[in-house]
Amino acid sequence: MRAKDLMLLLASGFGTALALAPLILILWEEFTIGLQVLMEKGLSFLTEAPPLPGGGIGGIGTVLQGTLVMVGVGSLIGIPIGFFSGFYMYEFPTDRLAKLGRSLIDMMVEFPTIIVGVVVYLLLVVPTGRLSTLAGAFSLAIIEIPYVATGVLSAFESLPKDIREGAYALGLKRWEVMKVLVGAAKSGILTSILIGVSKIVGETAPLLFTTTTSFNLPFRSLLKPVGAIPVLIYIYAASPYENWHLNAWGASLVLTLMILALYISTRAFARR
Repeated sequence: MRAKDLMLLLASGFGTALALAPLILILWEEFTIGLQVLMEKGLSFLTEAPPLPGGGIGGIGTVLQGTLVMVGVGSLIGIPIGFFSGFYMYEFPTDRLAKLGRSLIDMMVEFPTIIVGVVVYLLLVVPTGRLSTLAGAFSLAIIEIPYVATGVLSAFESLPKDIREGAYALGLKRWEVMKVLVGAAKSGILTSILIGVSKIVGETAPLLFTTTTSFNLPFRSLLKPVGAIPVLIYIYAASPYENWHLNAWGASLVLTLMILALYISTRAFARR
């Protein structure tokens, strides 16, 4: 039995290493080249506009600004909807709408995000005749909602039933009971919010249909288009220009560090 256990352990370790090898190689390449770009440009990489073909490395100032605005506005839309959807499904588990909501959020988690971009394009871009920051933020909000709702529902369901029953037994109103439950499950709720934000920070496909691919436009209004880091990486990496490639590597490292910061924050809240 020990020999079989050892063989199974070795096979599992080999499979894990084989699965992680491509990820490690990608991250190594990204950190090697991206770090060189950041060391050469310094903080100016975060403030300068993206470069023109054949010029210098430039920066990601306008697209960083656009990413933060769209993620921020998308979260302002998506987080409240996701939270109250999760609470409703927990509070009324046998309700038809709650059962339908569970099915929809399970489906939306696996839904291709490019379809979300096409739908928002037809609903917002075509009627208004313009790409916009708001359209991009709305598409990100749709993607974020099921992740927040699923996490909030799981956070509430992990609580002992006595907390909810005790709150109602004290004669508290439903909104007061919600405050009690939120206080008890705040760690799980914050974790679900951070997971939702992490998901939309790196989204590319929906933004190709809803906002601009011109990266020198600074944010001016929600009704005007603005660039985003993932779209810049997608376009610059496929270009024939060396300076665009270097810019894309630097942008990739910045985006990775942003997501890593969110991941570390998520783990910290999860441990608490």
